[in-house]
Amino acid sequence: MKRLITVSVDSLCITGFVCVLLLGAIQSSHAGAIKAVGSSNYAELNASLYEIALLQVFSEMCPSMLNPSERVEFAYAYRQQLSIFITHTSNPKDTLNFLSSQPKYRLTLKKMRDWTQSYPWSVNQRMCQDFTKMTF
Repeated sequence: MKRLITVSVDSLCITGFVCVLLLGAIQSSHAGAIKAVGSSNYAELNASLYEIALLQVFSEMCPSMLNPSERVEFAYAYRQQLSIFITHTSNPKDTLNFLSSQPKYRLTLKKMRDWTQSYPWSVNQRMCQDFTKMTF
């Protein structure tokens, strides 16, 4: 007798998120230190380019998918996660802007955008809502 395994959208969403983070860890491109544009300060990346790109994609897509109170929670979670991923700098967004000018990161960012766009809107919304509830 065959057993049928059912997978909910929520577990698929979480599984996909975890897989991307694991893929990022496997293909990790940690840069010990990089110079942020317009700054004499250096920043340290404590995450793979895949993880940073996924966070950037979340910042692009999530606010429009969330209600006003969730947007506030998302903004806080985003700032917290960005400061964990990019350290030793006064402005992690400068470092993110610098990374966005690098060909390897742009390719990684495109892959993350394509990946999130491959899911239905409701799944992406759920990922965004889950992200707002993360604790740091």
